[in-house]
Order: sequence, then C-alpha cells, then structure tokens
Amino acid sequence: MAITSIWKITGDASPNNFDGPAAGWSVGSGTTFANTGLRFGGDGAAYASAGNKGTLIAWGTGKNAKPSWATGPGFIETSSTNLSFEAVDDALITRAICEDGLEFSCGIQFSIESAYVTGTTPPDNTGVIAIHSGSGSTEPTTGHFRMLSHNVAPGWTPSLSIEQGVFTGTGRRIFPALGGAATSPAWPLDFNKWYKFRARVRSATIDADPTGDVQYWINDQLVATFTGVDTYYTDPTRLVTFCGLLNGYTSAISGVRVRHCGPYQVRRVPVADLQSSGTIDWTPNTTAGRDLRRFWPVVWNGLGSPSLMTGAATSPALGELNSIGGVQPGRYVRIINGSAGNGFSSQFPDVWGGSPGDSPFQGGRTFINFGDLCCKSLGTISAAIYAADNVTKLIDCTIDGTANSFTANGSTLVASGLAASSRWQIIVQLSAGSAVILLQNVTSNAIAANVIRTWPISCAYTGGAIGKTEIYGTFVAPGYMGHGDVSVHSKLTVAMTDSYASAEAFMGAPMTTTYGMPAIQCNANHLGGYFLQLACGECIPDGHDPLPYEAGIGVSGVPGITIGLNAARSGFQLSQAETYFWPELRRMRGMRFLMLMGDVNDTTATTTDDLMIAQANTLAERKKRLVEMAVETDSEVLFIKGINLQNTGVMSDGTDANNVRRRITPAMVGALLESKTSSVRGVSGRVKIADVARRQNDTVAFIGPDGVHPTNSNNLVFYAHAEWDQSKTRSGYASDGTLSPAASGNLKLRNRNI
Repeated sequence: MAITSIWKITGDASPNNFDGPAAGWSVGSGTTFANTGLRFGGDGAAYASAGNKGTLIAWGTGKNAKPSWATGPGFIETSSTNLSFEAVDDALITRAICEDGLEFSCGIQFSIESAYVTGTTPPDNTGVIAIHSGSGSTEPTTGHFRMLSHNVAPGWTPSLSIEQGVFTGTGRRIFPALGGAATSPAWPLDFNKWYKFRARVRSATIDADPTGDVQYWINDQLVATFTGVDTYYTDPTRLVTFCGLLNGYTSAISGVRVRHCGPYQVRRVPVADLQSSGTIDWTPNTTAGRDLRRFWPVVWNGLGSPSLMTGAATSPALGELNSIGGVQPGRYVRIINGSAGNGFSSQFPDVWGGSPGDSPFQGGRTFINFGDLCCKSLGTISAAIYAADNVTKLIDCTIDGTANSFTANGSTLVASGLAASSRWQIIVQLSAGSAVILLQNVTSNAIAANVIRTWPISCAYTGGAIGKTEIYGTFVAPGYMGHGDVSVHSKLTVAMTDSYASAEAFMGAPMTTTYGMPAIQCNANHLGGYFLQLACGECIPDGHDPLPYEAGIGVSGVPGITIGLNAARSGFQLSQAETYFWPELRRMRGMRFLMLMGDVNDTTATTTDDLMIAQANTLAERKKRLVEMAVETDSEVLFIKGINLQNTGVMSDGTDANNVRRRITPAMVGALLESKTSSVRGVSGRVKIADVARRQNDTVAFIGPDGVHPTNSNNLVFYAHAEWDQSKTRSGYASDGTLSPAASGNLKLRNRNI
C-alpha cells in the first residue's frame, strides 16, 4: 500500500488547492464559510450557527504571523463553546480506508484573548479543547485529544497539557515536558503559537473487537498512542467527526480563542507507511536561536523512531526508564538483549539536509549527543555519524566491553582500564575538517579523573549536509546493551557544579502511563541531554519553555537552554571541577556554562572575618578563571549568585559564629563576582549574572551535607530568568543583559547586606 490523499484544503487558489474549492480564500473580501471547503456544524445542527464558525483573519505579525508550513491567506478564529467543523464529506470515507488508517491534519493555535496575568489569565487548570471527538449515541467512542490550561505563579508562561479522553484501549501518553503538577508547570504546548496537529485512527474490522489503534502528533512528533481500542464504526457521519475539531465540549477555556488553518488534509495511511508519513520541521528552533536543533527519543514508537535493523538481538519497541535514582536518573534507555554472535543497529534520521533554515550549526560548530550507551556484556557498542551519502562514516566511536577500551575513527584513545559495566555519554563537536570527542562516565558519582575526557580528532567532514546517526553493537557473550536518545545542539550547555538546583533530582512515578519530572525545569521539555541530575526522553520541536520568547508576557531571561552535558555531582566542589573537568572542556568550543551558585561545598568555617573575606576572594577568583576559560573557548557563562545563608532553615553544620561566617561567605562571593569577572579581557557579551537574592530571601533555602538546596526551586528558576532579563537595564550591563567590561579594570561593588 501507499499513502493516498483523500481531501486537502489549502485556502490557496487553484492549482495549488488541488482537492478543495477551486477559488482560494479571499480573507476580508467577502469570503463566506460556505466556500472554505470546511463543513461547519458537523453531524449536529445545533453547531451550525454562524457565530460558532468563527472569523476569517488575514495573516499578520506576532502570533498572527504565518508559519512556514501553513497555507492560504489567513486562518479561522473562534471563541465559542461547541465550535465544530469537519474537513471531509461523509461520502469520501469508507470502512476500508479506516481499517487501513485514516489520518487528519491541520494547523492549530490557542490564542490568549486579553492581556496575560500571572496565575489568572488564562485561568489555571480549567476548560477543555477537544480535537476529534468521535462519540456516538449507539456506537463506541473513538475518543478525543484534549488540552487543559495551566497558569501558576510566580510567573511561568501559561501553557497547555495534552490529555486523552474516553478510550477503552491501552494508552501510552508521552508528555513531552513530563508535567506532573501545577507547582511544576512544564507542559508541552504554548499559547499564542501555531502547531501542526496530526491524528490517525485504524479501525477494527468487526464490531466490539478492541483491536484498533489511534496516534496523535504535534509538529510531527508522536505524543500519544493507544492500542486495543474499540474503533469499529459503520456510520460515515461518525467516521468523519474524527477529521475535525470540537472546542469546549463541556466548557471552553475562558479568555482563549481557538484558531485553525490550512493545510487541512485527510489521508489514507496504512501501518506500513507510518515511518515515511512526515518529516519533523526544526526550522522554528533555528529561527529562535535555541540550543536544541534535533531530538530523537527512544520512548517514541512511530515516525522516525530507532529501528532494529540487523541481527538476532531483541529489543522492545520503546525505551524504558533506566532508574529514578543514581547519579543521573530519569534517563530513558532502549535495552537490547542478545547472545554470542547477535548484532543490532539502531538508525536515526539524517541530521541535516543542508538548508540554512534549519541549520544545527552556530559559529561553525554543531554538537551531536549520544545520550546513553551501555555494554553490560562482552562485546562492542558503537556510535556513528554519516556523511550525506549515508555510506561514508564521518565519526565512528566504539566502546569495547571485553577489552574495556575506547576507539574513535580507528585511533585507540583508551587502550584499557575503561570502567566496566558503566553507562557512557558521547558528544561529538563537529566542524569542517575536525572534531572533538567527549566521553563521560554517567555511572560515576564523582568529579574525578577520567569521568569526563576529550580528544581532538580529524574527520572527513568538509561542510554541508550531514547524514544519519547510528548506534550498533555485537555480542560475543550473552548479556544486554542499551542506548538512549540522540540529540543535536548548536551550543553545548554545561551544568555545573553541585546539586544546588533542587532538593529532589526526580519527582513522580516511574515510567508507566505518566512520568515524573525534575523539581526545577530551566528549559522545560527542551531537555535534549540532561538537566542537572535528570534528563527526560521527549521533546516537541518548538514546544513549551517555562519562560516566553514574546515580549510583554512575563520575562524573557535566557530561554531555550538545553542542557547537553551534566558536569554536576551532588556534594562535589567547583575546585574539583577545575582540577578534573576544566582541562578536558578546554578542548571544546562554543559552550555555555550554567553556574548555579557552586560555593558552599568549597567553604569552611572560619574563625575571623579576615579569613572569611580571604576565602570569599579565593572562590570569586575561581569563578573569574571560569570566565577566562569561556573567553578562551569562545563560550559563555550564566551565573546564579550565591545568597546569604545565615538564616537558612536547616543548620546541619552548626550555629556557632564560625559556621555563621561560612554561611555568609556565598553572598560575599556574589558581591565580588561582577568586579572580578568584568575585568577579564574579552568578557564582553559572554557573562550573565542573576542575583536571586533580590527576590528570594535566605529563609527559603537549607544547607544539607551535600550543599545548598532551595525549598522552592520553581521560584528560583523564575527569579533567575527575571534577573537575567532585568540586567539589560542595569548599570554595568549591556543591552543584551551581559556584563560590560569594567572601564578601569574594575566595577565598584554594590552595597550588600551581608
């Protein structure tokens, strides 16, 4: 079989509009809903009034701007409850089509009607937008894909969660942001942003037979799949309701208008053609300047998923949660079992076709991240990057579980002694004519020698398009191997240095139908690699960040950060990172160091004020050296200043005067930070500093045996971004929020109550 088009409405004039009305839409010039090609009112006359059809609006700017994939001269907007439309006539849909697979797609946006107000507009956790409600009075319910609104203080971007309703089958919902609670708002979709929506239903062949399945995609990423569904229908009026939208089937989201646009398309997509049924568009991430440029998660079973290509090794279709504990928990891994002689190959889509619009490069560099490789077997597991011909290997790295060695492009980089039965991350910094290989032991809980290692190597890449990536292996004895996600980054963000980010590295249930999430999410679903001690395995291109890009809605801060490398270890010190990690990272270029305080584990109780000041100066000098390394390596640093911990809620290190000095020291380091770093030659445009003490008092953190933890880490993220954003208007900072060089080599210290 092959994919066939049943009906398509673009809104463009013929011949572009090859399946819809002959004349294109003419927004504002008398176009009526009768000639849009859409069927309003659906199967119920109660929905047929003009007010429920909405308004035709021409493309414009801002949230009205036309996406690159959209068609027609405009879009339709409605605020009515029980809006209903269908995109195809009953007579065109048959049982045979549905038993193969009926697919519908269109563009959709959830627009905030009035001014955004934190925690109020749009309202939190209220209202429902249902897409594809196929319920009938006498026949089974196909179900619907629905959105719920979320908006919580202190200023998170309002967003929408994805849910699935009224299904009798087995559901697997992939929440790309791992949202789990209103206090940790990291839901998948933004308001005021266009998304491509796509859905497919495959019907059972006989009545009351639960063998049907349904899939839903956002921006061509599969976000939900349901199997064992009773989707048998005989009435065409019930079948075509799957190809449309129903707004607010119980109550619409207050203050939100639903928008939809072309192309509206109905297709016949058999199971065998799912793999080729669409291509993910990463252009919005490139246009917005986000770190994350590609992401292929192993929990995704559908379009573009890894495929076991060769050999007798066996693997489930989906990855599984490796653990919720350990050094870097929450990471998804595809476990592959095999016996001697078995092999496997998981191949991912091409990295880049060569178009500037979705380029993964910045400054002539891109970073390709193989998130997790494990070889708990005698044998080898390899990660490869191919040239555009998908035959020539540009990079080929191998971990040998028998010899405990590591090779790249035929060169032996570690001859022996590689930690056995460990999990590894490989990051390739790729430039024309050269590459740097980074190998991190993600099983190790230490900042120590050989945990992170780098090597410059030569490669055959000369620029232009990049082909597929592949993870493959060979067993020489029974056991298992595994691999995680593959992601591509324009800039490598490195999280440092301890667990100040959160008291809990992982929250929520293990991988079932819903997943846990970290207590702090600086980059929401854009977690292509790690966020400190957690990485998740889902991402929608152009999906939700907790802080917006649009001016006038909260703060902008530093959106789009994707943690590519977690160089943090709970309880460890920045001084240790300087000894063991910085020399390795100096071989890389184009990094962004995310420095979250990082002082307490280097502090000690001091007996005099002079010793306290000397210690603070030592720590500030170390951070200055981090900035010097950033200048040397064409990189950046994002600092969150230390705070005065004198009144912290937990005093595990004692309340005597000497330890009180210790708790004051991080604030002193923060007070010195601007003057120290602004004197670095070449600092312009490279450093941002967030002084969260302006907004977060010292009673909302505590000192534990492994460092400092805020008691409300969600607020901390907001405070940090707000401070980064407001630095744009402060003395000593440039208009982009970065620290300005000191005119005379130093900036005067600001007054601090320390």
